Amino acid sequence: MTRSRLPIIVGTDGSPGATAAVDWAAHEAALRRLPLVVLTVIEPNWVAVTPGVPAVPTPTVGGRPGYVDDAVTRVTRAWPELVVTAQHVAGHPASAMLTASGEASMVVVGARGRSRVAEVLLGSVSRHVSAQAHCPAVVVHGTADRSTGPIAVGVDGSKASYAALRAAADEASCRGSRLLMVHAWQDLNPTGYGIYLPPPDLARELQAGAEQLAAQMVDEIGADYPDLEVDMRVIQAHPASALLQAAQTAQLVVVGAHGRGHFLGMRQGSVTAALVHGAACPVMVVPPPTG
Repeated sequence: MTRSRLPIIVGTDGSPGATAAVDWAAHEAALRRLPLVVLTVIEPNWVAVTPGVPAVPTPTVGGRPGYVDDAVTRVTRAWPELVVTAQHVAGHPASAMLTASGEASMVVVGARGRSRVAEVLLGSVSRHVSAQAHCPAVVVHGTADRSTGPIAVGVDGSKASYAALRAAADEASCRGSRLLMVHAWQDLNPTGYGIYLPPPDLARELQAGAEQLAAQMVDEIGADYPDLEVDMRVIQAHPASALLQAAQTAQLVVVGAHGRGHFLGMRQGSVTAALVHGAACPVMVVPPPTG
């Protein structure tokens, strides 16, 4: 079975953030006509041994948590054609999701847990999964209806960027949405001190080079997706700031796991981390191409 036909796997802990993730994953699975696996990971007694935190009943591996059955019932009613199964395993949530990503077309997690401690743990899970998954990983933020918004993708000309672009174009095509390509450039500060503004001639040269690269990428993706409506935004800005701004109106933001840090002005991993932590919409992180 090719990866594109493998199931979508979503992790849940019964929290509102996880509920949003389950609903997002179910919608995605229905769009792609893929099976959905609702996965809960039991990490025994982590709440009970945390000082100052009220104990939360932790189900045993032998009994499926009630919130999993509730999730399966809810999405099956909303998408009757969807094939849904539930799994629960023992272990560390991040490790379990990373293992699951080896046999998934996509993994999905929420951005928030059901308590302050759970939020810290789930935030750690989302960071680890988005950075190391073997398939595209989605961290779900927000519950607002963004169905009319574009699919935004950060591009910089790297191989990872092209992988993210193709994933974003596929999402936009599948949803009948616009594709917004965001290319943010920064000139590095040669002094390392204070605020640096490039000379006007250099700034114009860098902007022209960025626009040329962007136009090339638009042409290339247009050849493979001729019916796709594509917009391009080329700006002088911090890439994380540009993508966080795009996330305000997008239904999904897509980024590569690694990019050309010397061009972006920072490591792409840091850009991804900023989005995973603070975007106003779901964030898809696409692993770098193999080979």
